[in-house]
Order: sequence, then C-alpha cells, then structure tokens
Amino acid sequence: MSTLEKKGMESEAGLVVIWNKENMSRALRHAPVFTLSEMLRLKKADSLKRMCRTYGIPAYSRMNKAALALALKRHLTTTRVIHGLLHSLDKHEWRFFVKAANVRKLSLETPKSECYGHLLDTGIAGMYHHSNLFHFVVPTEIKKIYKTLESAGLHARKEHCHLLVEYAAAAANLYGAIRIDELVDIFNSQNEPRTDFEEMHYVLSGFADEYYGFFILNEYIVDCCFPGDDVLRLAGEAAKKPRYLPDKRTFLEFADLYYIEDPERLSSLRAYIAGNLSGDPDFAEYLSHEIYRLCRCCSSKQKYVDLLKNHNIRLDRKQFGDFMSLINELCDSIRIWINNGHTQHELRFGCAHACCKTIPLKDSGALRSG
Repeated sequence: MSTLEKKGMESEAGLVVIWNKENMSRALRHAPVFTLSEMLRLKKADSLKRMCRTYGIPAYSRMNKAALALALKRHLTTTRVIHGLLHSLDKHEWRFFVKAANVRKLSLETPKSECYGHLLDTGIAGMYHHSNLFHFVVPTEIKKIYKTLESAGLHARKEHCHLLVEYAAAAANLYGAIRIDELVDIFNSQNEPRTDFEEMHYVLSGFADEYYGFFILNEYIVDCCFPGDDVLRLAGEAAKKPRYLPDKRTFLEFADLYYIEDPERLSSLRAYIAGNLSGDPDFAEYLSHEIYRLCRCCSSKQKYVDLLKNHNIRLDRKQFGDFMSLINELCDSIRIWINNGHTQHELRFGCAHACCKTIPLKDSGALRSG
C-alpha cells in the first residue's frame, strides 16, 4: 500500500470518528419509535421548547413537557407546514428524507449530519442509536402527509427547484455576478419546464449562502467571494463583452464550487509552490486555490503580493518573476469573471470552444449596494 493510500485511509478513519461523535450527540439513545407522539415524548423539554420557539408557537414558555409535545404534534401534522419544511430541504437532505420516508426505518453505521441535521431540528424525522446502528424514522403522521404531497407532484417540483439552485451556483462560479432575469433566460434556453423571475428569486432566496457559493444582491446573483464594490466593477466591465454559454452538461459542472475545467496550469503552480515556497503539500494546495480565486477576479498584482505577505513568504526578484509568470499563464487559461466566463485566449483569438455559444449581456444598469 502506498503512502498516499495510507494517508487517505487515515484521513477517512478520522472523519468517521468525527461524524460518529456528532451522530451520538444528536441521537436518542432508545429503540426506534414510529409515531410523532412517541418521538416527541422521548425528547427533552428544552429541545421541545427550542422547536416551539422556532415555529412561533404562542405561550410555549408556560407549557409543561406534555403540553409542548401536543402543541408540536398539532403543528407538524398540518399539510401546509410539512410542505414548507420539505420545500426548504436542500438536495442532499431531500434525497435522504425520501429514502427514510419509503422504509419503516433507515439503519446506517455512519450517517453524515449534512444529510439529516435539518430533519432532526424541524422534527420531521427522528434519529435513534440502538444495537450499534443509527436508525432514522419518519413518523407515520408525517409519512402520510408526504405521500399525499408526493401524489400531487412534489418530487417533480423539488427536482425543478434543485435545478434552479444548481444553475445559480454554476452561474455565480462561472460569471461572478449575473442578473436574475439573465439567469432565467439561460435556464429557459436549456430546460423544460421553464421558470420566471418570481419563481427563480423565491427559490434562490431560501438557498443563497456560502454552502452554495452565492448570495442575492438586489436583482443580481453574486459569488460569495465578491465584496459589494467589486460587483459594481465586474458588472461594468463585463457589459462590454459577450457571455460564454456552454451546453447544459458543461454549464452544470461549474455548480461544483471546486470544479476546475483545465487543472494543468494550476498543477504547475502548485508544484512550484511546494518545491520553492513551502515543503507542505497541503499548504501548496491551499495557496494555489487562493491564487486561482484571485485570478478569477482579475486581481491586481498587489493582491498577490499581499497574499504572500499574509503568509510570511518572502521572494527575491527572480523568484517573484517566476511566480508571476506562472500566475499569468494560469490567468490566461481559466475562465475569468470580468470576461463573462471566457478565457483570455478565447477573446483574443475568437471563441473556438466546440460547445460554446455567446449571448449578448443585457444592460447592467446600476447596482445599488444597500
């Protein structure tokens, strides 16, 4: 077994320990129960009060545990409430919920909290540690409501919403900032059923955060790396150039925040950092990705100087020249926000990308940063 394989196994084993520590802190130490009433009875009064506070249930602070459980049961057996909670689940949570809702109990050795945390917090599922396994149960009362919603087309609506979020994440990653109405046009050119501004804005408002890599600023979707002033600069510069638009499959590759279309130049930079600036491969990986992000923003040379200073890296004139040469090569090969997703090479020699279509950018108007 290679050293790299051993390191990977050790890293995975460490994650399992961390995950199961968190799992144990969230699980009820009890055999699985299957009704909402039974699940709520097993929770502590403080936990029930937190849920009541979240749901805005009146007078909960004066209730005893039995009254808290009853109030929550009434709330969580309302179709409107369950529909809203299911709508708020992200793709991973939703698919985990569906899996649990279609069995009596879902039993796992090492579940990941990113898939179930919101389900437990809202009370639409319970988690139990019993017989060395973690068991997830969607209470029968909630299953019944879910099945009704499912027959009314809930699955298709959720997949549509998830696709809208993926398009927003991809657009923010590829373009840096884009008007919502322009994203609507891109989505509608590649998908059926179509969407509109109101639906796009409503759906994205529930998912805009660092996890997905974008936020909403007035009528714009913006990459999380952007401070407000840079959005103004980007919108002005990008308005002068056509927008790069690949086919749907390629476009959605950019929904992965860590996706790099052509990693060769980045690998050269990472190798240079590891061999000349730091012997730590993890630091070389980190620093190369920080530089990649600066390249996407078309940052000034001073930004790279500041980055090196922040990590106490001192370079002589030749080293700095070599370093900037690699950065310039990287910037020339990647998709730049200020170029509306085009590489410098594409704009210099014309778009030769086989799946590329360019669409004119609508008038950016003025962004209000308030």
